[in-house]
Amino acid sequence: MEFSPFTAWLHGHSLLAQRRPRTSASGLTTTTTADLNGDGAIDRLGSGTILQNADGSTVETASETNAADQSLRSETVTTTSADRLTVTTTRDINGDGAIDQSQTIATASDGTVTNTIVTFNPDGSRTNRTQTQTSANGLLTVTSADLNGDLVTDVSTVTRKFLNADGSIVETVIETNQDGTQRDRTVTTTSADGRNIEVAVILDTSGLVKYLKKTTVQNDGSTITVISYPNIPGTPIFASETDTRITSADGLNSSIRIINSTNNYYDVATATVLNSDGSQTPSSLNANVFEYDGTETVSGNGLNKSVHWTGPAFYDIPELTLDGTDTTVFNADGSTTRTVLNAISKRRPTRMRSRTKPSSR
Repeated sequence: MEFSPFTAWLHGHSLLAQRRPRTSASGLTTTTTADLNGDGAIDRLGSGTILQNADGSTVETASETNAADQSLRSETVTTTSADRLTVTTTRDINGDGAIDQSQTIATASDGTVTNTIVTFNPDGSRTNRTQTQTSANGLLTVTSADLNGDLVTDVSTVTRKFLNADGSIVETVIETNQDGTQRDRTVTTTSADGRNIEVAVILDTSGLVKYLKKTTVQNDGSTITVISYPNIPGTPIFASETDTRITSADGLNSSIRIINSTNNYYDVATATVLNSDGSQTPSSLNANVFEYDGTETVSGNGLNKSVHWTGPAFYDIPELTLDGTDTTVFNADGSTTRTVLNAISKRRPTRMRSRTKPSSR
């Protein structure tokens, strides 16, 4: 049970939201008030209790209600055994009084951890069930999934990690269907220093690699990722496609270039500016003259966005310009109102656009 205090301020020091927890002297009871929209009125009430049973087990209950009418929004009950080896949690996600999900985490004497999650329909019938067993050393994980609640395992996944003498790690993930046939196999190899990662997805039992991703961290901290699709039946375009993605160490500059056998390509460079008011302005420039360039500004709290897109402008293709705003407001009743406004204009080009890509490290 944890209710974290926070106070969020907008630029200019106006209150956006506030949460205030209070804990009893015994530490067994916690109450929380939350003002979600900064208007000074309490919108949510939270409560948490810890009950210590005679057998040493504990029951921890955390709930949230609407302040206006005291109606329940959600409730979570967690029971922990005296030896702390079994933890069972039930969740009422929507406050209707019915359990939507249960989770049990049990640790065996050999250190194996079994995590079982079951979700339910409103009438109490089972929706699905997932059980994951992880060995004590973490090198073997077995997951079984009942996807439709009929108590039959539909998909099984076995994950094995191998530690090599050179310090590299090879992880193999095999998925099988209900009848035991293999869906696919993924092999991930990570170098000892973590700077080179190769992911290969292998098609069913054929042994052919249908997806290959290689990521390398450069000395300057930038990352280069190359993705290819060497063996996809019936799709010659994708079979020859290569995606190259470069991201700077600070994540503010990136480029994506996609080329295939038909010479169709996607070549975009993006540069992001961090503004003094906490907002961010990413700008994208597309090297393909038939695609769009764009600039987007996002406020520090993420509630306000503005966009400006232009393109294409090539010979007789008209240039289109889009200017838009996207604003989200928190209302007093806890709901949100999102308003999106777009204005589109077009004009005939007078000349072909020139291209100057923003720098990307």
